[in-house]
Amino acid sequence: AMKGTHDVAMSSSDISPAAVLGYFPMFDEERRIVGVAIVGNDLTKHTLVDSIKEHYGIQCTLFAGDTRVTTTIKDSAGQRAIGTRMTNQTVIDRVLNGGQMFQDHNVILGLGYDTIYWPMVNTIGEVVGMFFVGLPDTLVAESSRAMMWTVIFCVIGVIVVTVVVATLISRSVVGPIISAIETLSETATML
Repeated sequence: AMKGTHDVAMSSSDISPAAVLGYFPMFDEERRIVGVAIVGNDLTKHTLVDSIKEHYGIQCTLFAGDTRVTTTIKDSAGQRAIGTRMTNQTVIDRVLNGGQMFQDHNVILGLGYDTIYWPMVNTIGEVVGMFFVGLPDTLVAESSRAMMWTVIFCVIGVIVVTVVVATLISRSVVGPIISAIETLSETATML
């Protein structure tokens, strides 16, 4: 920020294991840098993850290193799974150690999720945590069932419409043919 550009990054300290900080240069009237404004938000408060879950219907977690510092995922007792650690070594290797995104199915506290993890980096580019969103398998299964029933009802509807149209067409074609045959038959018997 003292060089004239802003930066936003993750921070970890004794005050908060996961915070986002923005560093912004402050200028005087001659556009000389006279200081830095630092704006931050403690991410261990549940406001961010709860808002994401409320708006998008997905689970959300922020990790400091491999430890959950805030999450919408709850354990069997109904308590947030704060303080629990990531146990999937593939996620740790790819996201924390490799700085890459990870997207795959994952089991969290015994439940299956379709997941995405992103690395969170500090101001010097070090990976200091992970951001997770996940959709529980139960929601995926419910969506699949709902889609299956929609397809079944659409197919039944198409079949019913096809039968009705076929019946109407056959009546409109067969009726005049039968009438013509009866007329010819009557004419033939009169001769």
